[in-house]
Amino acid sequence: FLLYSKIITFVTKRAMYFKREIEGFMNKNLFGKRAFLIIGARQTGKTTISKKIMKSKSKSIYFNADFLQDREIWKPDSVEYLQSIVKNHKIVVIDEAQNIKDIGLVIKILTDNFPDIQIIATGSSSFDLLNKTGESLAGRKWEINLFPLSYREIVNATNAFEAKKNLNFLLSYGMYPEVYLNKKNAENILLELANSYLLKDILMWANIKKSDKLIRLLKLLAYQIGEMVSYNELANELDIDALTVEKYIDLLEKSFIIFRLNSFSRNLRTELKKSKKIYFWDIGIRNAIIRDFSFINNRHDKGHIWENFIVAELIKNSKNSFNNEEFYFWRTKDKAELDLVKIKNRQIKAFEIKFKKKNVRLPDSFASYKPNSFELIHFENFEKFIL
Repeated sequence: FLLYSKIITFVTKRAMYFKREIEGFMNKNLFGKRAFLIIGARQTGKTTISKKIMKSKSKSIYFNADFLQDREIWKPDSVEYLQSIVKNHKIVVIDEAQNIKDIGLVIKILTDNFPDIQIIATGSSSFDLLNKTGESLAGRKWEINLFPLSYREIVNATNAFEAKKNLNFLLSYGMYPEVYLNKKNAENILLELANSYLLKDILMWANIKKSDKLIRLLKLLAYQIGEMVSYNELANELDIDALTVEKYIDLLEKSFIIFRLNSFSRNLRTELKKSKKIYFWDIGIRNAIIRDFSFINNRHDKGHIWENFIVAELIKNSKNSFNNEEFYFWRTKDKAELDLVKIKNRQIKAFEIKFKKKNVRLPDSFASYKPNSFELIHFENFEKFIL
């Protein structure tokens, strides 16, 4: 009986499907005469979502451009030629579409001439796919970012109690779907993902031959989450120029490993106007880069990990819901600061982020902006903000 129970539990976990928030947007805009471009790191679920939408409609067809035969079939020779490929299908999925030469022109011809067909193209790099589809698909595409799971998506797939119970795991191993479903092998999966997929993809896309500089840069950024980053200091540490550092950081951002948070500034002369903080979309990938998967209560960097988690979740939720909010941090030269500033429709919301509950107050110099709210996000109340 125990063996049977274990088998049932394993099968249930493997069969679990996380409904992603972007599915609602896609289903609402199906057959709207625009192609869907789903862009995100490998293993975030782009193929799974595409195939799920395929199954919801009859007459769908799938191509994987990682394979030569599926890649070379797509040529913008003529409307008649492309019609012979799509035939009478209603949904056409092209996975890893950045591998196809002239993919932007191919999708343009399809959307212009077959408005009743829904094209779904996925890519593992905004650097690659959007470069190839940019101008040719103006007004003909929806750009959709797919991130690792959000805390809200995990709660929706399980429940709030289950998610909170696994919070220690999430803060150590992150929220890639395969990692969450294979907790016993989480460390090996993350190390393989970081080394074999993410870094190799970046090196291939950017034609970077000396990978040691990029890897060292990633490690430096991993140790500096939540802190202001200086390109000049990083350049000196790596013995390269600041422009190369900026280029590498841009590549890492477009590959959905990191994201930059700019400083908020309106009029105060004492504000830092060009500073940036860098965070990781997935804390598990960050911990894999520094090879430290310790649980948060045993870490000296738990404050930075907690800040990264909260900032990433708030931004993921905003992008998944297409809320068009702006996010910043704020700091002055005399070190008055706020961890996060959120702006939409001229409403300003300010946040401090601490692992433990503390007494905090709005800096006097920021009060001149008359923010609509100021709140502390901590371990005891964080669900109020990210669910």
